[in-house]
Amino acid sequence: MLTIMRNRFFLLMTAALLTFIQAIPQSTGKKIRFPTYKGLVMAGYQGWFNTPGDSSGRGWHHYERRGRFAPGSCEIDLWPDVREYTTTYQTPFSYADGQTAYVFSAYDSTTVNLHFKWMKDYGIDGVFMQRFVAEIRNASGKRHFDKVLDNAMSAAGRYNRAISIMYDLSGMLPGEEQILLNDLDDLSAKYDLLHGSKSPTYLHGAGHLPSAASTTTKKPCSPSSAATPGARAKRAPPLENAISRLPPSCCFF
Repeated sequence: MLTIMRNRFFLLMTAALLTFIQAIPQSTGKKIRFPTYKGLVMAGYQGWFNTPGDSSGRGWHHYERRGRFAPGSCEIDLWPDVREYTTTYQTPFSYADGQTAYVFSAYDSTTVNLHFKWMKDYGIDGVFMQRFVAEIRNASGKRHFDKVLDNAMSAAGRYNRAISIMYDLSGMLPGEEQILLNDLDDLSAKYDLLHGSKSPTYLHGAGHLPSAASTTTKKPCSPSSAATPGARAKRAPPLENAISRLPPSCCFF
């Protein structure tokens, strides 16, 4: 599901937004395709839907309500139009004409590829890929969001769309900031976010520094948001702790 929002409004609408950035060595000589988010139409990409049979082992995750996905019990507000999807999954629901209703799984590479194709077709420049700390703290959630991100990185390169990793702090507990920091380190190494050799369309920019690094250096971005204003006070200490522990080459906005 895509939630479209202009870059500046995106910053204002989230309860808290943090972008981790690493300086790019000037000696790389590589041209950054997306050196700034300014002027771009960006979307939020959650990628959290699963289905039985998609090999994730997560059942009807995010479709179900209270462990059940069936008439009278579902979590979605709108039914997806799946006519362009190559892989879909049968559900217990039916249309008014009696035909069985199908849905997609975000775990499938064909799903993510189609979403990025639509972005190119309809003028959406890129996405913030959400990583939920409450999900990646466990093996099942981390495996799912790792695969979705892998597929998204490939699709972003295929369709020349900007991409950035956004950490959602909803449900993050005190002491779990290390999960975020470790994950950021792992992904930075896996996709070579610093140099861009494995992620040529990763979004870069300049932010506010917790160190003496230059604000004019273009750096890979990774926003983080706390979803609700009421929860902001509870999450402030872990968030501040995470910021204070960023390496010297990082900054945030």
